[in-house]
Amino acid sequence: MTAENYIDNSALLPGYVPDSKVSLEDSGNGLRSPDWVKSLIIEQVNVASASPDGKFSGMSFVLEHLAEVGVNCIWLNPIFDGRHYYNYGPGTLNPLLTGTEDYGESLKVVTSFVDTAHMHNIRVLFDIVTWGVNPQAPIFKEHPDWFSGYSDEYHGPLFDWNNSELFDWFSDRLINIIRETGADGYRADCGIEFCGPELYSRVRRVLHGEGKYIAVIGEAIAEGTQRFFDFNEHSIDYWTTKEGTKFIEGEINFISGYKADMVSAVKEGKGLDTRQRQASENAGKLRFYSSIVSCHDSHSYIAKGRSAAIIYSSVLSPFIPMWYIGEEWNNPYTGTDSCKWLYANKIDWSKRADNREFYETVKKAVRIRRLFPEIFEYFPLNHREINFCAVYTDKPNALPAYARTADGYGIIVVPNYSDNDSEFEITVPLDEFGIAKDAEYMTADLISGETLSGSRTFKRVIAAEGTGIYLVASAEKVKQTIILVSGD
Repeated sequence: MTAENYIDNSALLPGYVPDSKVSLEDSGNGLRSPDWVKSLIIEQVNVASASPDGKFSGMSFVLEHLAEVGVNCIWLNPIFDGRHYYNYGPGTLNPLLTGTEDYGESLKVVTSFVDTAHMHNIRVLFDIVTWGVNPQAPIFKEHPDWFSGYSDEYHGPLFDWNNSELFDWFSDRLINIIRETGADGYRADCGIEFCGPELYSRVRRVLHGEGKYIAVIGEAIAEGTQRFFDFNEHSIDYWTTKEGTKFIEGEINFISGYKADMVSAVKEGKGLDTRQRQASENAGKLRFYSSIVSCHDSHSYIAKGRSAAIIYSSVLSPFIPMWYIGEEWNNPYTGTDSCKWLYANKIDWSKRADNREFYETVKKAVRIRRLFPEIFEYFPLNHREINFCAVYTDKPNALPAYARTADGYGIIVVPNYSDNDSEFEITVPLDEFGIAKDAEYMTADLISGETLSGSRTFKRVIAAEGTGIYLVASAEKVKQTIILVSGD
């Protein structure tokens, strides 16, 4: 594969527009989400380990990479002074990232980064920590009455969220950070486990009232957060599944012990939401859910060069795709027993070339998602009603294949989560695609670019741990799509 054949998805990113041109859409439960939420593909990045120079000054390179992939939202690890999730709180900025000890100058650096991200059509979410702070934090010494107790798990003093002065200061800081930098929202570390529901509710309410239409995503799901979190990083019960493997290893444990898969999760809400919503059979009925592959808490990469683990389970899924930077080209994992987390893992940019075939396959899948916004950006108020159906294959014990549907055409996604190449016989769900049985249609293999016959069933060999992606549509649409997917 030569450089001129490499896929570049940057031209397919939805254009960044200022808030004056953003619409708020009904997401249910009194929540109104910015219209751009439905287009999000999110990648988590640690500036210190991803930027070539370890600072914001090198982040233009990272933004160009994300745009090439087709990612339009960057979730930044905490950028506050201190160390990652063990930081000094939102009254500071990390001079090791900004290159200056002066807070005002640091703020200019961060604001410039946000502006550059927007020029690349990439939204920016800052990560916020609410459990407490590093014991060396100035805020701990200046306001000891804002703290109560000590966390043995996190090794620092805990915020006392019953203190109204702390609440006012913290919420005002979150509001002002958005005003000062123009960023697009927050990812809430620990959700509302420590701070309670009112903090992010107030931040969202104030900023939306000013016409600054931010999005806020939580970490682990909790009751009531559907009123102010657009969705959660973990859309399933956090403690009942292995990180990132929920749709490829059948690890979603329903409250009764049921193990869910992609189809039952989408159509019945199995394994989605809180245990309370699962037990009441109301799970899966919010508008947005995510499918995260890996994050900073992961003790390794998840996909490891297996397209089924990122394309099937996230990129083409009926969820908001999310993953930690490096999954898309199988970046080496160099964790040690003393520090296993991905946030400390160095990003080796040279490995993109070494793992080019996998990297291009992931970009091709992202390209498909971007080329069909009418399919992949359709999120009804009740997620169970999303444009999705099961697809029959002759491998009943394999991971279930699925289709994303439109009016008169659709895209079939077939995973081969096994160690061997395997031939699949695939049945086209004509009724779900709105295609009459006597209508003329064609099938295309969107990975290879081959045009197949228009028969109701077709056979394809899918590589070990790979994913087959097939468009079923009119001959003209198939021809046009093959050209567009190839990047020509």
